[in-house]
Amino acid sequence: MSGYFTPPVTGTYLFSFLAHDDDAQFRLSTDDTAANLQNVMAAACCNTGASGTVTNLVAGRRYYYEGLVKEAGGGDGLTIGVRPPGSSTIVPMGGQYTSIAIGTSNAPVAGVVQQPQNVTVAENTPASFSIVVTNSGNLPPFIQWQLGNGVTFSDFAGATGTNITSPPIPYAYNGAQVRAAIYLPGLTLYSASATITVLPDTNKPVAISAASANGTQVGVRFSEILGSATATDTNNYSVNGERPLTAALRPGGSNVVLVISTPITNKEFTVIISNVTDQAATPNVMNTTTLTGKYWIDTVVDIGSPNPAGVHFSGREGDIEITAGGADVWGNNDQFTFTYSPRTNDFDVKVRVDSIQFVGNNWSKAGINARSSTGNAAQMVWFYPTPAEGGSHTYEGTIRRVDGASNVDDFQPRPNVVFPSWLRLIRSGSLFTPYISTNGTNWDPFGTGAPYSAPELPATLLVGVGAVSHVDGTASTAKFAEFGNTHPTVSLERIGGNITIRWDGTGVLQYSDNLPATWITIPGATSGFTVPADQAHRYYQVQRLFPMQ
Repeated sequence: MSGYFTPPVTGTYLFSFLAHDDDAQFRLSTDDTAANLQNVMAAACCNTGASGTVTNLVAGRRYYYEGLVKEAGGGDGLTIGVRPPGSSTIVPMGGQYTSIAIGTSNAPVAGVVQQPQNVTVAENTPASFSIVVTNSGNLPPFIQWQLGNGVTFSDFAGATGTNITSPPIPYAYNGAQVRAAIYLPGLTLYSASATITVLPDTNKPVAISAASANGTQVGVRFSEILGSATATDTNNYSVNGERPLTAALRPGGSNVVLVISTPITNKEFTVIISNVTDQAATPNVMNTTTLTGKYWIDTVVDIGSPNPAGVHFSGREGDIEITAGGADVWGNNDQFTFTYSPRTNDFDVKVRVDSIQFVGNNWSKAGINARSSTGNAAQMVWFYPTPAEGGSHTYEGTIRRVDGASNVDDFQPRPNVVFPSWLRLIRSGSLFTPYISTNGTNWDPFGTGAPYSAPELPATLLVGVGAVSHVDGTASTAKFAEFGNTHPTVSLERIGGNITIRWDGTGVLQYSDNLPATWITIPGATSGFTVPADQAHRYYQVQRLFPMQ
């Protein structure tokens, strides 16, 4: 990549690689020509942190730059950071510093062929807007959406691109107008304005579900944005008959975290909620509600003292959001946040990874981890996707067979990631088979070496999901859903006078002649079992047994 760097103030600037894949080099000229380029920094893949300083850059003067990347396989990408004079913070070298030059032959001629449309939304729900711009230049337009009253407009923070969805819109914005500002080199134009009509909210908030991932923190999910005062009043909640110590409203406003004094010991618990209101201009008070919460996994821990420490939220069985720091889960010094239950002998678990926040590093990770202990160099099987926005955006997996040793990078090749991403791990004796899927139904083994033999791993492993930002001191948020045992997929096929019953993975075939059923196990039956097609009606199921979580 190339362009011009224009310093806003005179002084010494530090440049740093925030991410690169593979080898990278950054060069900066002493003027606005390529003839005087000088090397500032270079680094081999994929070590972030390499830096270089340039002194006496003059405010307002353009300096030609080039960023070079050498491709060696896998993902690719380059992110350069800059620290201006007088600052201690390195930020991405974005549009406040950089520009490009175009010739007159590339001057744009743009117009709006599809204007944004008026919308009607319920109070505190999002609205969507779109625009179609024609442009005869070689550069795509930058589109910034703006909010106003029809006379004056201001930028709508974070709302850029041809299609946007707004945050929830309060009733106070009834009648507000939205337009798009279209920026091209040498040209600025505006779309027509669209009017927002907001209908008053008359629906009471509903408590949807409750869950816990550690026994002392309870998450509660609601149907809409809540009023802060009532949502954080501990008098409005009871967990197993006790008032919680604290009640906190999470970002987004529709989830609440309760911290309790008496740990939950059973897999189910009771939450009673009353007097909580929504955020409507005229608040609606919910009906008193009793929920059966699920304590669905044993605990959440930080391994290897990640910085910052991990934060989690679970408001539904199998779902958890983990905000984690940590340098990496690799080599022999893991740092990450991990939620798990012990499992002995064979297991078959799966999870859906909905997203991983990109925080400037290609190798933020979120996936399934099965390890021998909470030690920072424990034996483990570990595989995961990386962020879609980074230069990697691939799956990766590894095994550490010996406690305290480095891991072995076994899982090759690395396919590209598509979110949401489904992961599955089957243990059968000493064999471990990782799977990936785009739909949670059709599973592909991950790596040409699968299944992987790891007889060194003990019978009992801590099995769950974990996340690491790969940037020490910076947290990344990963969202997991539906973690738990994988239910077998069963198929029936008629071949001649027989029915063939097939299923994936392990399991015991059972039958019953009636429903409700009294299931009878068929001894020795394996996938591909056949029965006569002309027998009386009969029901079949595959039972897969696992230790209780």
